Amino acid sequence: MRETTFLIGHLVARGFQLYWRWSRGLRLTAEACIIDDAGRVLLVQGSGRPDWRLPGGRVGKGETLEGALLRHLRETFAIEVTARPELVWIYVESGQGGKQHTGLFMVRSWRQRVNTAAAPALAFFPHQQLPNGLDPESAARIRQWLKDRAPPEVC
Repeated sequence: MRETTFLIGHLVARGFQLYWRWSRGLRLTAEACIIDDAGRVLLVQGSGRPDWRLPGGRVGKGETLEGALLRHLRETFAIEVTARPELVWIYVESGQGGKQHTGLFMVRSWRQRVNTAAAPALAFFPHQQLPNGLDPESAARIRQWLKDRAPPEVC
């Protein structure tokens, strides 16, 4: 009898854990503000989409925020980061119901390998002339960080 009660309690607890993870799950992503020698920002255009964004991707299970960023830049964009990126801040993505948190890194030391795979379109833009397809919040973060303003002054 005791074993049955323990088993049922364990199954109920596991059911609640799965429900909470599904209903209140957190999506963690990392993105990079990559700066070239001229002070321009690298942006990525999605395939077949007019919008521009900072390069980055999702953090996988067992992966660190920085490790996910380095992996994604290397695999998707053939970018090797040659010095440790600087974590600027972590923010909650609007419109995601508070479920997506993104770590923004500044990358100033990097090189791009020749990429033979079909990669997304990459382009550099001066921070004063960011493209129209970039969401206003990302544009504000880029401009304010490059002006050496602290995250609380921006968000």
